[in-house]
Amino acid sequence: NTTCIYLHVGPSGDFWTGHSIFAAKHLQPDYVKSVKLDEKIDVDALLDLLEENGDEWAQAIYDEGKFPQVLLDRLNEASKE
Repeated sequence: NTTCIYLHVGPSGDFWTGHSIFAAKHLQPDYVKSVKLDEKIDVDALLDLLEENGDEWAQAIYDEGKFPQVLLDRLNEASKE
């Protein structure tokens, strides 16, 4: 039994993880984007990569609702190390 983990990205590029879709009554719907993480993703590696390149990648995740291919490629590289 696995627990889902979501990456939450705000419009300013802030990001964090949580176990449920982010919702707040005082914010507009979709103000924060919640992307369900594949169980194969190393969450620590993801957060490290976003810390290093967060502005560009977090904005792309917010705008497109999915990970940029370059981020997915870097995560795959990190998992092989």
